[in-house]
Amino acid sequence: MPNANDRVCTCCKNEIKRTEKELQCSSCKSHVRTKCVNISDSYLPVFEMKHVKFHCDGCLEIFENFDNALVNVDRHFVKSAVEIAAICESNKQLISEVNEMKQLLNNFGKDSVAVGPEFAKEMDIIKKELKVSFADVVKGEFKNEIKSVNTEVMNVSRKLDEKSERKKRENNILVFGLKEQGTIIEEKNVVLKICKELSCDLIENTNDFKISRLGIKGESPRPMLVAVRNNNTKTAIMKNLFKIKSFDSDLNKIIIRHDLTPQQRLSLKKMIDKAKEKQANDHTGFLCRVRGELGEWRIVKFKKMELT
Repeated sequence: MPNANDRVCTCCKNEIKRTEKELQCSSCKSHVRTKCVNISDSYLPVFEMKHVKFHCDGCLEIFENFDNALVNVDRHFVKSAVEIAAICESNKQLISEVNEMKQLLNNFGKDSVAVGPEFAKEMDIIKKELKVSFADVVKGEFKNEIKSVNTEVMNVSRKLDEKSERKKRENNILVFGLKEQGTIIEEKNVVLKICKELSCDLIENTNDFKISRLGIKGESPRPMLVAVRNNNTKTAIMKNLFKIKSFDSDLNKIIIRHDLTPQQRLSLKKMIDKAKEKQANDHTGFLCRVRGELGEWRIVKFKKMELT
């Protein structure tokens, strides 16, 4: 059984043995077996070269998303440039036509007084309106295109920020209802007791995790953020949460949750609200609950158990 100090392959989630070849990602510093990423031993010297770096699949996906975003932005700029060029060409034609019309009106205006003062006044109004520049039209179209490109750039930036934030939180857990201790050492000893049991001894000492309390100290115990060393350890903890009920009375009421990003919390809340709505409209005796792995939630229905 691997311990928290061992390196874990991010592809297969298993311990990397000392005899196995491995590579470390230059971006997120995670480790992978070379056989899990289909890299033969003959290529390993290449990654020892000064300017050659290895990136894991997760980081490559982030880079690919960023490249695709840049392509989309470039397409918008090209589209905008083409449309602006067409508008400018149309503007030239319109200006030419307007100038011809103005000339005709000027010639016609010389004789308009003979028709009557009211008609001459109307002709003056028309000529003033035709003097309005079409530059405002072009300016408005250009602003709309720039706004569209900026919106897409912001959307892509938000997606990349969200992906990065999820990566930062992937090895974290939140502990609710844990009584606050006097010192940080006492706090870590209590967390060690909890995590050692839930991780099946993947966590062996207080150096295997970091802790911090969230919020301002008050009467109620603040949530505790616990950062473990790898996702393998966190997965073991989350799979054994049922063991909390067998803890001592001072610990069997704690609640452990994933450390979600604001976007993940919003998505989960919407899913829970939808489940409540489904259950409210269901009169067949079934319960609706949200279940599933992190970020892969779904609504499931199961028969309500009747106590006898």
